[in-house]
Amino acid sequence: MLISELATLFSAVEVTPKRLEMQALLTKFYLTATPQEAAILSYLLVGRIVPDFIAVEFQLSDKTLRAVVEKLLQHDVTQDVAELGDIGSVWEKSAPTSNKDMQLAEYYEKLWEIASTKGTGSQLAKQGQIISLLQATSPLVGRYTLRILNSKLRLGASDRTILEALGKLPDGNIDELKKLFANTSDIGHTAYLFKTYGNTAYAKATFTAGVPVSAKLVEREGSIEAIFKRIPKPLEEPKYDGLRIQVHVFKSTAIKELYEGRVWQENYVDWLAQQKAPEGLSLFSTLSEEADEYQVMLFSRNLENMTDMFPEVVVAAKKLPMQYEKKFGDKANEIVLDGEVIGYNDLVQEYLPFQQTMTRKRKYDVGNAATEVPVKVFSFDILLVNQENLMSLPLSARKERLSFLDENLDLQQTIVKTPIHYPTSLSEAEKLFLEYVGEGLEGVIFKDDTSLYTPGTRNFDWLKYKKSMKKDLADTIDVVLIGYYRGEGKLAQFGIGALLAAVYDQKNDAFVTVTKIGTGITYELWQSIKVACDAVKTDRKLDNIHIPKSLLPDVYLLPELVVEVEADEITKSPLHTSGYALRFPRFKRFREKRGTQATTLEELKTL
Repeated sequence: MLISELATLFSAVEVTPKRLEMQALLTKFYLTATPQEAAILSYLLVGRIVPDFIAVEFQLSDKTLRAVVEKLLQHDVTQDVAELGDIGSVWEKSAPTSNKDMQLAEYYEKLWEIASTKGTGSQLAKQGQIISLLQATSPLVGRYTLRILNSKLRLGASDRTILEALGKLPDGNIDELKKLFANTSDIGHTAYLFKTYGNTAYAKATFTAGVPVSAKLVEREGSIEAIFKRIPKPLEEPKYDGLRIQVHVFKSTAIKELYEGRVWQENYVDWLAQQKAPEGLSLFSTLSEEADEYQVMLFSRNLENMTDMFPEVVVAAKKLPMQYEKKFGDKANEIVLDGEVIGYNDLVQEYLPFQQTMTRKRKYDVGNAATEVPVKVFSFDILLVNQENLMSLPLSARKERLSFLDENLDLQQTIVKTPIHYPTSLSEAEKLFLEYVGEGLEGVIFKDDTSLYTPGTRNFDWLKYKKSMKKDLADTIDVVLIGYYRGEGKLAQFGIGALLAAVYDQKNDAFVTVTKIGTGITYELWQSIKVACDAVKTDRKLDNIHIPKSLLPDVYLLPELVVEVEADEITKSPLHTSGYALRFPRFKRFREKRGTQATTLEELKTL
């Protein structure tokens, strides 16, 4: 497959607002693609060369790419960018006509060369590589190359779009493909396996350390009494107000075999060999020679790599195999934990606010941040030991395997086990809830101890009960921002004055409006919201975003930003496309979620 063919596909997808038409275009392309081409196509469609859980970035600024284009065109492009909207469009319009082309696989390798260039003088070297690539391809290909390099491709295609397109191929089954993706967390490898093995692909998706799985999600109920009706004999755990985290530990020597069969495997192994130790790692305890043999990766709820953000967790995780062996007598060369990372002050044994925990999500000055905001990981599940997949075991059995971790906070361990309780009455469950809220936590989670760990699912065998449920509205709501309105009065200086928000209609794969948000936001916060929104703005409304004409915003957004809101109540609404509206909504915070992980329309109805 030639890269020019892919660029032609991208240009067609970009101007196609209807999801089914976009899906048909992709299906036609996947039909003739080889497994390798299908994998590469899937990554490039979402503007990447690897899945989200692999921390490979191009690290190129708009300024650098503009300098490249100005060098080739021999003139300043500031005005051109303002008129056309992005540097890729400027290059396509002004570049000399060229019919030069290359194979998709060769193009992919050249993108890897750019991403892999490190060290002194790397920015100049990258500029030279980009110039060579632009000169070796057509202006249309260059348009999308530049957008990929500065992470601004935004074709409107998502993982779900790709899965649906694959599902229309012979032997395609969308439910099986979703399960395959939930277990690989890798849209490119999902396409590769399906194109290689057809409807038997799911059996080839083995769970391994180093590859996160989609998190099992939690449902909600409005009262403890309702929870006991669903789970008569639940276990009860504290609900932490932190960041979901998967901790993966494995032998450093196993890194290549863990990613066997993935099109990026060899490139990634070479890239990894060039990386320096995470900043701040030396601030923490010295590791034994045995512990230092292990590699650690940390992943967020969205499957993003957070390893470099928490050096103290990396150090603690390298010691887990020895802790496991001490408890059970068996060597554990692979361990995967699920849990929550939260700011915690060991000196006074106090949980830190969510906002402080969020300051740890950074790429720079990590060492100082780790000193100022220490964290703990509270692990509530174990998913893998060696090559044994524990997700199909009942929760009670997984908890037993997790017992190698300490629960005692006095021991000042960085990774600890979440406390477990087995309340025998509503009053006992309520008492535990109040105790944890009194300690500054969000609430509690009730679980069926026979439940399996099914990645990416949300059902009623795990139920949360939060302190906000004691109010008129049963819980806060996570909404997706789909547009904003330019400000008036004092807010005019920020260019933003209200947000349009939606919930996710899972049945129809659509985002439906539920509220406008304009209160609970300081001037300082408006500025940061504007920056976040502008990073995902788009010049057209996607087909699966349903907005009534009277609410059309000034600026459309891709459904990627999720925020938590409080409201007094939910009322029926003839205006909003969800059929519901939030009364007096108040902005609380951004959430670390994908748009499709926001509150669903069905959940809204239960509230």
